[in-house]
Amino acid sequence: MTLLDPRTIYLITSVMYLSMPAVVYLALRYHRSTPVIAWTVGGGLFGIGLLLIGLRGIIADVISFEVAIFLIIVGNGLRVEALRRELGQPSTLGRITLAYSLGWLVYAVLRNIAAIDAKVSFCWAALVIAAGFIQIALLATTLYRRQALRTAIWLAAAYYPIAALLIARVIEVMVTSSPAGPLEDRKSTRLNSSHANISYAVFCLKKK
Repeated sequence: MTLLDPRTIYLITSVMYLSMPAVVYLALRYHRSTPVIAWTVGGGLFGIGLLLIGLRGIIADVISFEVAIFLIIVGNGLRVEALRRELGQPSTLGRITLAYSLGWLVYAVLRNIAAIDAKVSFCWAALVIAAGFIQIALLATTLYRRQALRTAIWLAAAYYPIAALLIARVIEVMVTSSPAGPLEDRKSTRLNSSHANISYAVFCLKKK
């Protein structure tokens, strides 16, 4: 039995995702590098996406579905770019944007074709988001290996489980009668990833 319903958890998590990037940005006012800006903006967009999901059934569907998923996917893309820049890798923002935009476009098409079960669009969106989490975790692991930053491995430890939860949720939805949609999922809705922004804040501060 959960103390909070999924909608409330989404709303609380969205507030954390919106406030933490702001805290990071203010705390690093003398060290606002491109990676820091990309990470904080990405985290903010991700938080807005979660907020819109939490408002499903209250606001227009196109905003709480298509717009929400778009913001979450773009938020992940910006955080991937932030870690790549921190590693000194060449920018792939254009390719990341294209790939993630195509992922979102497929979701939007699937969701608006009446003949396709809602489970299909839900599972596709979950897999695209999970792919972003895995990219973040892999880059954070690489950062840890190259620079021995303990907080980078904390970042990876925050995102690997969330990606695994999403993939497990997809499998559950596809092979059982479990309803599709984050607000119907009482088991895998968690606040586990909310400390990821704190971890990156500590990582940034430790570098300076």
